[in-house]
Amino acid sequence: MELGDILDASDGLEPAALRESRSSCELMARAVVLENGRPAFRDGIELANLLDEREASALADDVTRALGIVSPVYATIDAGAWHRALVAGASHVRNLHTAVVLGRCVDVAYGVRFREITQRPERFFGVAQSELTDGQWLAFRAARAVVAKMEKE
Repeated sequence: MELGDILDASDGLEPAALRESRSSCELMARAVVLENGRPAFRDGIELANLLDEREASALADDVTRALGIVSPVYATIDAGAWHRALVAGASHVRNLHTAVVLGRCVDVAYGVRFREITQRPERFFGVAQSELTDGQWLAFRAARAVVAKMEKE
């Protein structure tokens, strides 16, 4: 599910409240699947036609909570809490090797009296940096924290 696709589905609608509502419906329609993995709704329009306002609001709350767990977005999460939890998980002996591999995905440039580090998590995840999700960035930053702590010790 790509956020850009969801937002594109609501482009051209006026006023802004209608665009926001359409985006929410598209997000819910794409996020809700049946037990067999098939989408529960064809699209946001079908969802909007089938659910009344109370049902749609309850579904939106449930979808937002679930997506916050499986696909965190900086705008809607407690980033500090996520960072602490991910650092704790990355520091665990079973995860440490992977965390170090991820955390060392950087370029280091040295010059006269400076050292510059360029973050390169795309090397680990195998996608362009512009395609990394917030969850991948959270994981990378936690891994970097683990590596930084190891380097100090």
